[in-house]
Amino acid sequence: MLTQLKISDFAIVKSLELNYTEGLTVITGETGAGKSIMVDALALALGDRTDPGIVRHGEKRAEVVATFDCSTNPDAQNWLEAHELDRDGECILRRTIGAEGRSRAYINGTPTTAQSLKALSEFLVNIHGQHEHQTLLQRDTQRNLLDHFASLQAQVLKLKQRFKEWQGSKFALQELKEKSRQFTERHELLSYHVKELDELALQEGELNQMEQEHRRLANVEQIQQSSHSALQFLKENEQGNVQQLLHSAKRELNNIPPGDTSLATLQGLLESISVQLEEATYDLDDYLSNLENNPERLQLLDERIGLCHQLARKHRLPVQELRSLHLDLKQELKELSGCDARIQSLMDEERNQQVRYHKLAQKISKVRTKFAVQLEHAINKRLTELGMAGAALAVSINKQHEQASAHGYEQVEFLVSTNPGQPPKALSKVASGGELSRISLAIQAICAEKYATPTLIFDEVDVGIGGSTANVVGQMLRKLGHSAQVLCVTHQAQVASQAHHHYSVRKVSEGSNIRTEVIKLNGDGKVSEIARMLGGGAASPESLEHAKAMLGT
Repeated sequence: MLTQLKISDFAIVKSLELNYTEGLTVITGETGAGKSIMVDALALALGDRTDPGIVRHGEKRAEVVATFDCSTNPDAQNWLEAHELDRDGECILRRTIGAEGRSRAYINGTPTTAQSLKALSEFLVNIHGQHEHQTLLQRDTQRNLLDHFASLQAQVLKLKQRFKEWQGSKFALQELKEKSRQFTERHELLSYHVKELDELALQEGELNQMEQEHRRLANVEQIQQSSHSALQFLKENEQGNVQQLLHSAKRELNNIPPGDTSLATLQGLLESISVQLEEATYDLDDYLSNLENNPERLQLLDERIGLCHQLARKHRLPVQELRSLHLDLKQELKELSGCDARIQSLMDEERNQQVRYHKLAQKISKVRTKFAVQLEHAINKRLTELGMAGAALAVSINKQHEQASAHGYEQVEFLVSTNPGQPPKALSKVASGGELSRISLAIQAICAEKYATPTLIFDEVDVGIGGSTANVVGQMLRKLGHSAQVLCVTHQAQVASQAHHHYSVRKVSEGSNIRTEVIKLNGDGKVSEIARMLGGGAASPESLEHAKAMLGT
């Protein structure tokens, strides 16, 4: 429930503080006094779009602070707790708008966004504007009104999500099927390349080994000749070889008398050289014994290395990267081979989501059909009360299963006949401005009873209505005030006389400046204001008596 509204430097309001309580509160005043300024300011606090033009002339910024009691509003409390903004059942919304156009928003002192204000406002206030009947001509609005009357909001929201998931899977499936032809061509090409590389079967490090072996076999005669010559120098030359010479050197050193430590180190070094020389000679001899001329093996290596380079040129990469390419192409081929399985999986997923959507859509369809009849009866009853006894409104439901949408199967349309015997037609083609205003008010009054929000605001929704009809409107709003907090901006005395609380708005001149002032009326003040509204100017004795009679009733 709205408990307080503070406005500073907003439009022609310098400073204003209003306190609200339960029941029906009306706001009246002469034309141009600024009756709707409070509604506009509250709408800004609730997240509406800002306009720097609303900042009072000569001031730096405007500010609106709206305080709500949420102690009996579990939806609002849950939202605040979920966003870690709760504060002992109280909710304070603050919005500042700078003259340069920049705005700031706060919830319980914490900076927030206008989107967050708007999301929270759905649990706090519902505003019915004087031009709302214009949106009533839209089929989406009519469907939403029926869903609201039938308390289907949560189910319709879930249906939208299911439709989104279904369409997402459907799109992904279509996209995958369209690409499957490309996949087939790519699959055939990859299969051919992978088959070539599979036949090559190049192993890790094999290319380097083949190239080393190829160089050895291609130069085997030179290797043999040079190796034999080396062996001659090492041990096989009888006239003198390294081993003999080293042996002679060791012998001569052994003839020197012992005792010189430097000479002993040198002898040890020669001994180590002698051992290594024998090992090198043995290894070279073994290498030569295993070295043979193998033209067949050389030709095989020629062909295999040549095939490697040929495939590398074909794929336009260094021959050293051929094995990595083989592994990459095999992995891609494996993924493409699973395309059919993915298509089948998506088909199953799309089918399941379609079933889930239709199951919920059918439930919603049944509820809409049931409550459409109830809404018709309720609206027609209110139309009779509002002086349209000959009018009849029908809620038409056109089901189109083959054209499922995010909102379900139905196209909902309000049809009206304003005179007995006439076939019902669309609102836009039948109802006049005054009739549409009364139809809109009847619908708003009915649907408002269904709103979960504890505060309802009606901003001059009684335009074009007068006499006994205006009295019925006042009774409707007063009745709503027994179950919810109702604020109504009105210029109808019959509506104002039904209020539990009455505020009067007037302009006050202060030199060259004009400001708006709001006064809470009681007793004689209330009588005088209603008399003014009845007479259209200064109160007369007759209008005062009439006002007293209306208030007494």
